This record gives sequence, C-alpha cells and structure tokens, in this order.
Amino acid sequence: MTPAWAGRLLPNDAKLLARFYPDQPDLTGLVLRSIRFERRGPGCTLRVDLPVPSDVPGYDRVQAHLGFLAVDDVRLSGAPLPTEVSIDFAAARGPARLAVTVTGESLRLSLTCAEQIRFGKVSAHNSPPNAVDDGPHGFTSKLDQRLYTAVPGPEIDTYHEHI
Repeated sequence: MTPAWAGRLLPNDAKLLARFYPDQPDLTGLVLRSIRFERRGPGCTLRVDLPVPSDVPGYDRVQAHLGFLAVDDVRLSGAPLPTEVSIDFAAARGPARLAVTVTGESLRLSLTCAEQIRFGKVSAHNSPPNAVDDGPHGFTSKLDQRLYTAVPGPEIDTYHEHI
C-alpha cells in the first residue's frame, strides 16, 4: 500500500498530478519502463505507466517520471524491463528520509531518499505493457511537444534527467 504518496510531492509536481488525477493513483500494477541513476545528486528516476484517467481519450497508457533525490543504500536485482511493479514507501532511519521499495515478479529495487518525491514528464501513449516503448507519445509539456514525438533514447540527458 502507498498511503498519501502524493503528499510527498514538491508543490508544483503535486499540482501537475492533481491535473490528471484528482484522486491520487495507486502505485500497484504499474509498468516500469526504465530506471535511471543520475551521477549528480545522487538521484534515481523511474519511468512508469500509470492507470489511464478517463479524460485522456485515444490513449491506453499514461506515463510519468517519479524522481527520488539524495539516494542512498541502493539494492537492485531482477530481470529486463518493462515489467509490472508496485511501489511502496516507509519511513527510513534518519531525519527526513524515506525508504522506497519497487517490487515486481522478477525485479526488486530498494533505496533510501529524501522525503520529497518528484513527479513529471507526463505523456500518453499506446505501447503495450510488455513491448518496448518506442511509439508516438502525446506530451503535456509544451517544450517536450516541440522537441519529441516519442520518448528519446537514454543518451538524451535533457529529457531523462530533468523532471
């Protein structure tokens, strides 16, 4: 269970989430598309498919980035992506720290991070959950709309590192 995870978002990220999800989505049964560890920060970003809100016609999936800051104690084991996962949060030792566990059938990621979570890079698409996500995306950001028609490759830091 992921109680009140949206309450841990930075204020502008919370507004973006509320724009699409007036009731916060549950973080179970998500499709994890990518995991990115940033060398600056240190940080970790998960690109996940969320449940589709009713007001996103023409698309089967909504994708977003969940970002974790001041990451420590990382443990990762598992199979290739994409895979279905659930994300859980718990208090961690130390002031203002959070324990994050991402669990799937054959994947497990655990880490500790700062209490606040980032949310952004929202787009809609029709890629099946078990396929590579290389089809067209409808991006919500005006800049992303001008720059991309699909999720760019992992070498494009300006997309993947900036939520």
